[in-house]
Amino acid sequence: MLSAGQRPTDPDILVVEAWGQGFLVGFLIVMIAITSANMKKGVLLHKLNVAELALALGHGTFIFLHAPAYGWFLSVTAVGLTISHSLHNVIAWMKIRGFIPPWGTRLYLITLLAA
Repeated sequence: MLSAGQRPTDPDILVVEAWGQGFLVGFLIVMIAITSANMKKGVLLHKLNVAELALALGHGTFIFLHAPAYGWFLSVTAVGLTISHSLHNVIAWMKIRGFIPPWGTRLYLITLLAA
């Protein structure tokens, strides 16, 4: 049984994990390319979308490292993934703020800060 921060040793599990991470990285690269192609000058939302995707990109590469770097890199890239998640929520707020009343905006932002 593996504990947290340990790399799997079973080759079948490693193959599945590597494929999963490969799909994640490939998807993020395609999304960054699409977002970059549709970027307009002076639009903050597009830049935030690219930043969100780029922050999550590193989390799809930790399977290639061995101990002790495996656990360390997994933890460090999880920080970027968490920041990406929070940025995603801010981007969602930017998109919906025109459709909710001011008290709803305050409530939404308070829940983001509480999380």
